[in-house]
Amino acid sequence: MKANGAIVASWLRWQGARCWAACGSVELIALALLMLWIGLESVVLAPLQKSAALLYKQVDIDQQQLANKPSQPVSAILPPVSAANALLEFLPHHAERETILKKLHDLAGSSGLALTRIDYHTETLPSLPVDKLGLRLSVQGAYPALREFLHDRLGKIPSLAVERIDFEASDKGPDIMTLSLDASLYLQQGEAGTKK
Repeated sequence: MKANGAIVASWLRWQGARCWAACGSVELIALALLMLWIGLESVVLAPLQKSAALLYKQVDIDQQQLANKPSQPVSAILPPVSAANALLEFLPHHAERETILKKLHDLAGSSGLALTRIDYHTETLPSLPVDKLGLRLSVQGAYPALREFLHDRLGKIPSLAVERIDFEASDKGPDIMTLSLDASLYLQQGEAGTKK
């Protein structure tokens, strides 16, 4: 049996060497891309698709529960220990919005940056008592200060999600750059200390 296995392994090595010699660089690149795609599909995409299917299933269950009990608030329908409740406990309350925005302004100033523009828009997330405050922010300063602002300072606002970053040269000097930033600040609806 071991002799047959050795013969098969030897034959496979010979066929592999033959194919390798017969392939050109274009075929090798195509083969490498195919192997990369198969690897990504099995290692990355398959687990993501499973996670997404579980999330869609949970959303369907939550929507069915909402349809059955429309007079109850969302947080009363959710089970006591769930990902939604953990998220809600993590998020700051809507009443803290002005304090967080002031902190954002102060962080830009303490980094030595000039805040040149900030726009806000608010929306409510469906099925959760959460407000999403969209921010479009532009600051100017030297690259090291901008880098410190992005890496060190913005991390002090835990419910802030940075969605897009653009750097541009500024007309104020060769060392000055403009950073444009799109972000979302997630806030729990209601006052601090109240349960919804």
